[in-house]
Amino acid sequence: MGEQNWQAKAQYHAARSRERAERIAELEEELLQARAGAAQDVVPPVYGVTRYSLFQPESPDWRLSQVDAAEYRDRLWAPERMAPRQQIFLEWAVPVYQRFHERHGYRHIVQHSPDLPDRWLDPLRAAAEANPALVLDPVGGWKGRIGAIRDDLRARGVPAGPLAWVRVDDDDLLATDYLDRLLPLVTLAHDGFAVSFGRGLTARYTDGALADFGVTVQAMVSMGLAFVGHHDGTGRTSFPSSARSHAVLHRHLPTVLDSRQVSYLRLLHGQQDRDVGRAASDPTQSRVVPDLDETLADLFPTVVGASDTAAGTTGEPQAPFAR
Repeated sequence: MGEQNWQAKAQYHAARSRERAERIAELEEELLQARAGAAQDVVPPVYGVTRYSLFQPESPDWRLSQVDAAEYRDRLWAPERMAPRQQIFLEWAVPVYQRFHERHGYRHIVQHSPDLPDRWLDPLRAAAEANPALVLDPVGGWKGRIGAIRDDLRARGVPAGPLAWVRVDDDDLLATDYLDRLLPLVTLAHDGFAVSFGRGLTARYTDGALADFGVTVQAMVSMGLAFVGHHDGTGRTSFPSSARSHAVLHRHLPTVLDSRQVSYLRLLHGQQDRDVGRAASDPTQSRVVPDLDETLADLFPTVVGASDTAAGTTGEPQAPFAR
């Protein structure tokens, strides 16, 4: 009788053990599925970086800096140079960056000189207070962005994974769907890649108004040029080198080039650094812009009220064009 009781108890405990093992296996599978789902829901962090008229004497990056330091400072922050940039950046670009932030958690680092005159710094600070997307960085320099990115990653507790930073000047605009096309490329499989969206619009900026719209297609333009890297969850990041000229980066980095759709609006005006000391350049390849009004409303809505679209035609483009 005792032997039978012992066997019954052993069978009972064995059955209970199997039930527990099966339940543990079920819980582990549920946990794996939950983690996979959470990983899919995490949007990789993307940081825009704009150098807001940094004072960098003898910098090789801008032609304007190749003059006497005092003259350079005066010309850099002169009203005729800064006023267009202030309007373009604060009125037209920042609302788009804030939309990116609200949809994707995007942050935009604005690097400025610590001694930027209050006339230009105060509106910038006010914009940062009103738009959480903006992160002001008074240190400056491309390397300085790493500290701002590190601090933001730590503050948000972002888990380890891929991330990207995006270059954009203070007088150019990104399309409202720019991140929708960049984010699928911000993966560990693209770690170390550059991403160039080569198709954009051009327009002439004069006294707060835009006209003479056109189309340009150019690989490795600075507008929206992105660099995919990774971070370890503690704020430490790794990005591909951006030390070389953007025009030749594809010779040194694996690069994704996509020029199928308009990704930026390049504004042409008389105070552009690339044209200092030489004739103004114009990258426009065609003045024929199909559905210009609709394109601006969809991709660049902040400039609609300032745009004279009569100069943009709606006939057949000279080269393949996709909105």
